[in-house]
Amino acid sequence: MKTFFKNEKISIVNLLLAQVSGRDCICIAFEPVGYNMGNYMHIALIFNRQINLENEESLWKTLKKLDFSKPIPLRIHSECLLGDALFSEDCDCRAQLRQSIKLFSESNYGILLYLRQEGRGIGLREKFKCLALQKGYIQGEKVCSHYSADEANHFYGHKKDERNYGIASDFLRALNINEVAILTGNPDKIKSLKDKKITVNKLLFSTLPEIGKLSYKAQMELDEKIKRGYHYKG
Repeated sequence: MKTFFKNEKISIVNLLLAQVSGRDCICIAFEPVGYNMGNYMHIALIFNRQINLENEESLWKTLKKLDFSKPIPLRIHSECLLGDALFSEDCDCRAQLRQSIKLFSESNYGILLYLRQEGRGIGLREKFKCLALQKGYIQGEKVCSHYSADEANHFYGHKKDERNYGIASDFLRALNINEVAILTGNPDKIKSLKDKKITVNKLLFSTLPEIGKLSYKAQMELDEKIKRGYHYKG
């Protein structure tokens, strides 16, 4: 497969034009240099008023010419198959994903980075074990009271959160983007950007769901995050 771009940090392995929420955008598949992610590449969606589905002849040249002089709204979103694709109500991932796409499509300006680090970075297999334990099950057998998300991770020998956001900054650097307005409540994402010298111009806090909109488990996980320093609006 042709590599469109490679530096010491990342490889952009493919680009395509896509329509998302009624907007033309450039969809980019990328991965760390030297690591073939197979079918699980990271994905970026670039919303920009200058993109025109009918007129683009070279997506790479178009991408390099896009104006990112204004701080660009950014969402760094970690994959959540159950929430994002299968409508699980055990977390608020899908709501945050939809919120960011709505914001970017309405302004026709923004970047969604969809990172393939399922289950807070522990992978889908381990995530299933932790989710089961949160409902009081081990291998399908009821064994205990409910665990919180953090407690379940610790039970199986994981940290509360094993995600790494360095690849997000590496991608932004590859597009010469140095200033963002990030949509997040996660202080680790903000710190990761600043550590890589990406200026966080503004925080666009994720909006808290209305009382009663989240399941008991999702609300418990949200409460744990807030205790760990997450910030939300509403």
